[in-house]
Amino acid sequence: MTHQPNGNVQPLATWLVVLLAALPTAPACGDDLNVAMGKLAERIEQRLDAEGESTVALNQFTAPARLAANASSGIRKALEKELKRREILVKSSARFEINGEYRVVDDPVEQKTVVRIIGRMVDQNNGRILSQYNMDVKNLTSIAGLVGATMVVPLDPVSADRERAILDGLRKPSARVDSTRISAGPKSHFALEILVGPSPDGELRPRGATVADGQAFLNIRTNERYAIRLINDAPFEAAVTLTIDGLSLFAFSDNPEYSYVIVPGRSSGLIMGWHRTNEVAEEFVVAEYSKSAAASRLLAPSADLGVITACFAAAWPANGNPPPDEGMEGRSIKATGRGPNTRTNFAEVERKTGRLRAAISVRYTKEDGPKDPPRP
Repeated sequence: MTHQPNGNVQPLATWLVVLLAALPTAPACGDDLNVAMGKLAERIEQRLDAEGESTVALNQFTAPARLAANASSGIRKALEKELKRREILVKSSARFEINGEYRVVDDPVEQKTVVRIIGRMVDQNNGRILSQYNMDVKNLTSIAGLVGATMVVPLDPVSADRERAILDGLRKPSARVDSTRISAGPKSHFALEILVGPSPDGELRPRGATVADGQAFLNIRTNERYAIRLINDAPFEAAVTLTIDGLSLFAFSDNPEYSYVIVPGRSSGLIMGWHRTNEVAEEFVVAEYSKSAAASRLLAPSADLGVITACFAAAWPANGNPPPDEGMEGRSIKATGRGPNTRTNFAEVERKTGRLRAAISVRYTKEDGPKDPPRP
């Protein structure tokens, strides 16, 4: 089930990888968001049982202002899924509400940078906090998607050196903009472009971005459509994990086990919308929050900015060899809505994936007129 690329820009991402078919090189990749939310759901279940309750409301998970991140939708979706697995009903009128925050912290035990999600159970009748739970996300791709990171991640054989580079990248974003091309650094093989429209001729065209405080910004107005071009200039395939406003590209897919797209070496793929099937996607449309994809998950607005994050890792056939440099050591308001259906061209392939090499994020302002990005 493969499609041979012609080496040029593809009209759509050509290959799709199923999460369960993707075999990581590392023996352990660290707790990802789903694992962390599974642990949080277990703790919530225990407290609800003690209180004789079986329903809970979910509210926002906020980030520090300096992150300009809005992953609340993704956190809530992952938590809701784990609660439903435990037959806990999510209902806004429930007596108890779960809300919280997330931030980048140093884990002194493992000597790694993690994202700590702090969940609180609050009695909605009187505002009293009943319990607080700390859950750490250790998987680097999950971390990058949560905080909207832009960084080049070196494949340093010395773990301590790699961790220092990761911490620097998370705290000091390094976005580089060359006209419409957004990358994590001048020597990075990976980049993205945001195409917006329609233009007078009905087409989507690449839109320029600017950089402030190391982060890339561009403007998309209400009711404009956009697409995301994933660019891989490396000589090997790249597995790209894509999140929009905290939600996975596959948040509304008929195949929710899908995880990332494969972009062939020295090629690119254009992602036109939320994946539904391998033949149909729902266009990315900036809409009033009540009509957005995040709102369809019954979430309150979580940020003034939307965030698109693409995480790039090397990929290779399950029976093939990784790139020579891969190694085997692992690391332990308004928003985007769902527009009309559009044709797409995915196919399933089986791939192994390596360590995260680059994360690229672009923050899009959602005003109805031109707007300058935040100033340092």
